[in-house]
Amino acid sequence: MAVAVELRNLGTVTWTPTGAALVGAKREELTGLKVSPLESIPPGTSRRIVVELDAAESEARGSYTLKLWAGEAGTGGVTLDGVMFP
Repeated sequence: MAVAVELRNLGTVTWTPTGAALVGAKREELTGLKVSPLESIPPGTSRRIVVELDAAESEARGSYTLKLWAGEAGTGGVTLDGVMFP
């Protein structure tokens, strides 16, 4: 299973996704996530990011919060609520 998001870097420094977490309503975290591409997003540009989950449809059913983090110090992360599976 996978979810794709279009991220726009509104900051002043390059932002490179390095990892992700999916957190459910009961604070359970789904593991085994893969983020691609792991390419930098320069300021003022957008890039499509795909987060893949290695789980059966029945294991990942429902609404989640998607958290993405960056490799650059001080750039922060991105949190998206209401990510639905399947």
